[in-house]
Amino acid sequence: MIRLLVISLLLTGNLHAQTKTEEKVVALQGATIHTAKGAPIPIGTLLIKGGKILDLGKDVVPPKGAEILDLSGKVIYPGFIDPASYLFLPPTSAITSGSPESTVLDEIDPFQEDYREAVAAGITAVCVLPRASGMMRGISSVLKLTSDRKKRVLRKGSALHCSLSSGSSNSSDSFSRFA
Repeated sequence: MIRLLVISLLLTGNLHAQTKTEEKVVALQGATIHTAKGAPIPIGTLLIKGGKILDLGKDVVPPKGAEILDLSGKVIYPGFIDPASYLFLPPTSAITSGSPESTVLDEIDPFQEDYREAVAAGITAVCVLPRASGMMRGISSVLKLTSDRKKRVLRKGSALHCSLSSGSSNSSDSFSRFA
């Protein structure tokens, strides 16, 4: 059975923290590499420097002095994105009636450490949705799962969330609300 190793961009950030002063290249060799496009690369090499991917492929040769990690039999996936998350919102935050101008960035708890569990599952970014009810719920934002709070917000105001469905207290259906 092939053991599965999910390496997220945040993990490469951890490699970055270890190699920041030296700016050493880290070569992950021997794993099957899944990219966002094309077929998987069997027995490939992935080069990382400063937390960024330099190169990847079947015939990539690590530069002299690179730290080489043998990942034979492992699988590398790109980081996953959670498109509908409530991460960083206080668990006790009240569900409001919402409004088009309200934004989740006004509600997030930047000190919340719950994101580490998502990182362990391979998630590198989340779209945080407003916790609101009603027709106009508010504006979501896309956040990177990183401990660096200055680099956490990837996109402010990513979408305005609306609901055309009926709530539990409303007997109308989505077609009549749409009309």
